[in-house]
Amino acid sequence: MKNYIIEIRWAFVFIVATILWAGIEKLIGLHDSKIGTMPFFFLLFAIPAVAIYVLALLEKKEKVYQGVMSWKEATVSGIVLSLFIAVLNPVAQWAIYTLISPEFFAKAVKFYTEKHTLTETQAMARFNLPAYMKQSITESLSVGVITSALVALFVQTKTKKS
Repeated sequence: MKNYIIEIRWAFVFIVATILWAGIEKLIGLHDSKIGTMPFFFLLFAIPAVAIYVLALLEKKEKVYQGVMSWKEATVSGIVLSLFIAVLNPVAQWAIYTLISPEFFAKAVKFYTEKHTLTETQAMARFNLPAYMKQSITESLSVGVITSALVALFVQTKTKKS
């Protein structure tokens, strides 16, 4: 675990950012009157998410690899970061939908059934805490692996330092 302290720390930063982002969503009404636009606004979270990956991999490059890091090393570090985020993400989902916005799922079910985009059964299956927890794990892993590989392209050392 000592080898992964940087990834663990940045995973906690990512989770705090996730919770803060949800708080902003709640404050601007995306968990209430503007619930239908929430998925589009959430896409903007990619900006701080990628920034966190960049900062984490840059720190790993400097502190562990003394400024010389290959694409593979950067990608592996990013994947490890993604694994820790996936482990912690259910806790974030619990905090968001229990403490920050406990009425979110009921409002989402109501919104999507009233708009006739989902039946009540479909909406209830999609909008609940266990479903969001599972989704957060799979998204953390799948999107995290892709993000890791892409960020590694920019963080890697192009030529070896002498």
